[in-house]
Amino acid sequence: MHNLKMIEFEDVERVVERAVGPKARLLAHRVEPFTKSRQFGIMGEHYELAVEVNVGDEEEEEEGQGDGSGRPVRSLKFFLKTPPESAALRDTLVDDWVSHEEVHFFAQIHPLLVQECRERGIERWSPACYLARPEALVLEDLRSQGYAVRRNRIFGGDELKAVLASLARFHASSLLLQRRLGRPLNELFPAAFREKTFTELGKGGRSNRLGFETMRCLAERLGLTDGARMLPRILARLCELVEPRAGLRRALGAAEAMVRLQGPLWLWLLLPAVSLGGGGGGGGGGGGGVQRVGSSIKIGKSERSSSTLTGRGSSSIKIGEAAKFLNSTRVLRPALSTSMTSTSIPLAYASPQPESASSEYGNSNVTKMLKVGLAVPYKSFGYREYTRAVSRVVTALQKSTKRPNLGLFQHYDIFVKVAMQELTPSPMKACLLACLLHADILNSLCKEFLSLNVSAILYLMNYEQYGRSTASAQYFLQLAGYLGIPVIAWNADNSGLERSSLHLQLAPSIEHQTAAMLSILERYKWHQFSVVTSQIAGHDDFVQAVRERVSETQERFKFTLLNAVLWTKTKDLMELINSESRVMLLYSTREEANSILRDAHELKITGENYVWVVTQSVVENLQPRHHFPVGMIGVHFDTSSSSLVNEIATAIKVYAYGVEDFVNDPSNYGISLNTQLSCDDLEGESRWSTGEHFFKYLKNVSVEAEYGKPHVQFTQDGLLKSAELKIMNLRPGASMQLVWEEIGTWKSWEKDGLDIKDIVWPGNMHTPPQGVPEKFHVKITFLEEPPYINLAPPDPVSGKCLMERGVHCRVAKESDLQEADLQTAQRNGSSYQCCSGFCIDLLQKFSEEMGFTYELVRVEDGKWGTLENGKWNGLIADLVNRKTDMVMTSLKINSEREAVVDFTVPFMETGTAIVVAKRTGIISPTAFLEPFDTASWMLVGFVAIHSATFMIFLFEWLSPSGFGINDSSGYSNRKPAGRSLRHRFSLCRVYWLVWAVLFQAAVHVDSPRGFTARFMTNVWAMFAVVFLAIYTANLAAFMITREEFFDFSGVDDHRLARPTSHKPMIKFGTVPWTHTDSTLGKYFREMYAYMKNYNKNSVAEGIEAVINGDLDAFIYDGTVLDYLVSQDEDCRLLTVGSWYAMTGYGLAFPRNSRFLKMFNQRLLDYRDNGDLERLRRYWMTGTCRPDKEVQKSSDPLALEQFLSAFLMLMVGILIAAILLLLEHIYFKYIRQHLAKDSRASKCCALLSVREMLNPEMDVKT
Repeated sequence: MHNLKMIEFEDVERVVERAVGPKARLLAHRVEPFTKSRQFGIMGEHYELAVEVNVGDEEEEEEGQGDGSGRPVRSLKFFLKTPPESAALRDTLVDDWVSHEEVHFFAQIHPLLVQECRERGIERWSPACYLARPEALVLEDLRSQGYAVRRNRIFGGDELKAVLASLARFHASSLLLQRRLGRPLNELFPAAFREKTFTELGKGGRSNRLGFETMRCLAERLGLTDGARMLPRILARLCELVEPRAGLRRALGAAEAMVRLQGPLWLWLLLPAVSLGGGGGGGGGGGGGVQRVGSSIKIGKSERSSSTLTGRGSSSIKIGEAAKFLNSTRVLRPALSTSMTSTSIPLAYASPQPESASSEYGNSNVTKMLKVGLAVPYKSFGYREYTRAVSRVVTALQKSTKRPNLGLFQHYDIFVKVAMQELTPSPMKACLLACLLHADILNSLCKEFLSLNVSAILYLMNYEQYGRSTASAQYFLQLAGYLGIPVIAWNADNSGLERSSLHLQLAPSIEHQTAAMLSILERYKWHQFSVVTSQIAGHDDFVQAVRERVSETQERFKFTLLNAVLWTKTKDLMELINSESRVMLLYSTREEANSILRDAHELKITGENYVWVVTQSVVENLQPRHHFPVGMIGVHFDTSSSSLVNEIATAIKVYAYGVEDFVNDPSNYGISLNTQLSCDDLEGESRWSTGEHFFKYLKNVSVEAEYGKPHVQFTQDGLLKSAELKIMNLRPGASMQLVWEEIGTWKSWEKDGLDIKDIVWPGNMHTPPQGVPEKFHVKITFLEEPPYINLAPPDPVSGKCLMERGVHCRVAKESDLQEADLQTAQRNGSSYQCCSGFCIDLLQKFSEEMGFTYELVRVEDGKWGTLENGKWNGLIADLVNRKTDMVMTSLKINSEREAVVDFTVPFMETGTAIVVAKRTGIISPTAFLEPFDTASWMLVGFVAIHSATFMIFLFEWLSPSGFGINDSSGYSNRKPAGRSLRHRFSLCRVYWLVWAVLFQAAVHVDSPRGFTARFMTNVWAMFAVVFLAIYTANLAAFMITREEFFDFSGVDDHRLARPTSHKPMIKFGTVPWTHTDSTLGKYFREMYAYMKNYNKNSVAEGIEAVINGDLDAFIYDGTVLDYLVSQDEDCRLLTVGSWYAMTGYGLAFPRNSRFLKMFNQRLLDYRDNGDLERLRRYWMTGTCRPDKEVQKSSDPLALEQFLSAFLMLMVGILIAAILLLLEHIYFKYIRQHLAKDSRASKCCALLSVREMLNPEMDVKT
């Protein structure tokens, strides 16, 4: 008895229940070898499973076969197959997936085929299956049916007929089932239909050649020379026959177990009776078969052609003819197909559940199935490694304790469709190559993946040719993205791929490589570098990734990208010669890198001072090229086949976890993960609508990684969040040849993730290079001009310049100091001066950061640089004649100068401005009138006064109680006492009243008698108060002395542009041979000719002339004049008007100077970080601030500012008119009644309106 762990008691109970019925009870079981060798072939180990059961058969109980419990006992035997105990044989079966396919066949297809045979009345052709699992297969023991085991003997004719008849019945039942289901069985159950015995003789099945060679040798030893000679042709012909006709292939290799069980022995049995023959007819309704033609056997006859294999023997056998074995003359057209370069791999198996309580032919239930494609590189025997990796990860997932809730395998069968893609470089023309490549990829997608309705594709490629490989991968990923199928990829050349919305990348991305490269630069404090790329796919993405990484690290470490060179030919690297970059980041293919570094060596930009840091595409397979210099540093990740196989596990885990999360989400209930896409169905869907939704679950998975590493997770772009790269160093090996050696690692998830050992640096040095150019010397020419460059004598004793006085600068001619001692000359103020100022501080900052020495020399002719008689003078002449390396002072940039020299970006903005002096003036004779403007005075004198006068007079005249009303009005007025009837309130009296009230004069005036006129008089008095208050408040501002100056609007002011048109003419000038002088001469010829008589030799002389009154204005650079104005202790100067001809100050270099770019970059950096602004504030701020010290003259009040007082006057007139109307109503209708009431009560008379309106009325006492 043999105890076997692979078959448990519960499994045996399930077998008994299916074989006997639900009432049977298992009593005992044992496992013993089926034969002495325990196996028939290489399929596994075979055992006999003997069981004892209680059944409900009363007859057997009466015969005494019961167990004493009243129930009969029955002994049963079954055939048990398990994987071999030998590790080598077990691995072979796992690699070939033979046992897995057999389990799939018996678990899923066999019940359907048996049911089809039963319904059609076809004789049994296989044993019943009671249990189908990868570790145990339990079948009916056919020995009880009269079958016997035959080993190591040649079949006779009857036996061979029986074998072929079983094959024919199996083939017929499969074709009938296929017709009923409406789809080929290999599409419905791809994992169970894999033929490898014949179709892969040219690839993975090459191992069978050893058996074929053995057969050939045996045939020759036995004297069967004809057979031995014909054997290769027979095999080739057999492969040719079965390859294009899947149905015949399935007939010849009907059950994988049968074919693999016999192996080469099956062909060996046919060999004595087989030889090549031709022609033939006959049989079977167009189906392939073996027919007797004379004394021959015909194999594979088709409708269009026939091929015959003839041989010796008296038996005639027909294979595939249904009439003989099935009592039917119709043979269905086979339609099954497989691929030579693809393999279907089941990831999981569902335990079959019985459809009924008892079934002779086992389970007929079909479980749910998910399919995933796996595209991998092609190589001989490669599928063995791939399938072994799949098997390991499946086992790990099923037994996982890290994610115990993974219930995926309880509900689904998941199959992997492996398609090996071969990359064969060819010298074909690019167009033809591309067409063939795209057709091959499209064919692979359509036939290998879409036909199976895969829900995702695992695309793992380690090709690193960065040409055809990248193009094919890009095309494949684009097609998959267009179809809406998620792709989990691992590409060695992923840096050249465009990002897809449905693409997850497991390999380190180009962003990881750039981050690792810049970490190396940060480790060795290399702040500035250049990037060199070829036209390799993704070179723009590499440069962009570098720029983004530089931007991200600015707060921690300041990088400066000096150059980004795209190499196509040697002269493209000339840019690096004139650059101060000594660190290069290289991204190209290995072959292109060899050419680039060869050109760099010729241009002398390799060696001990230059560091080249390269990407994975250059390191590639760790085989350096001839021109690679020693000391190169590279970033690398393993792209070997073993690494790719390891990544299969990660890819499958990502897929499995994504499916698990998708299925567990209740919102996805009822959503299928089968794509249902087809390349042939033009009316169907062209894109999987669920793909994007499913991709979200894949992107959000978190897969456990190796110990010490973070989980595998993805960014929103589908890139790997955490990656590890190796740091490689090109150094001499044991044979003194250069080899790539790992010197450290870089881990993206650690803050300081760079770990590096000793490095062999360029030039075989053991210390890292500085990463910056060696110190160089620069001759700088200047011309003094405060505050940019100030001159001061050195200390007469030590000859040194004090800290605030700056640095030494030579002011004497070089010829005068040829024989002089330097230390002695530096004490002499006529030879050397101390230079300080804005430009000197900026120069020292340049020197410290860029590492150079300099010599400051004053220009000999003391001119700024203008065209004089067609030739340049001054500073520009020194640059044109290359007497100096650089000019640094307040040199303005203009188009004429830019035509002959090179300028940097401006470090200060400026323009042409005007400075004037402030003069003390006298009080104006008309100062008392200046508080109001003319319009206001006219409005007061001619409108307000006259309006008030006429209104008061009119209201008094029309009032019923006023002066001058006659008796005809109907009102009975009493005559005023002491006045004659001739007295009237005349217009002249009103004028006198108005003027007296306006100026508040203490004179006698006649007041109006009417109530309305009195109100109008009060309104005028209020207006007078407001007018006098405003006038008095503003008068003080105009009665004091003020400072006067020429308030020019700018250089184009008419008093300057046309000086002779103004009397007296204004005196103004500038400094000749300057930018200002040349600009005025070019655009203001009249002004330029006039001012020649007033020009000064320097700015200091011009300022002094303005202060002394010799000049009314001085025109020069705006920033210089602002500085001089701020330094005037008495604040007597002022810049006026807007600046003209705006430009800037820049550093000037000779044409094509190698220093231009490095100074340009520094200036841009100083502008961005505020250094230039800090220097400007320091040097441009003085004690005098004219914008705050100037006493501005007050402007007269305009009419708009005084309009409220007039508005008040107009409103008063309107109100008075209304009161006049009310007054008339009172006198006509109300006055008489009030008079009667007032006589009755003297107290009421005090408040009587009648008394108020009639003050002159007699009151009787």
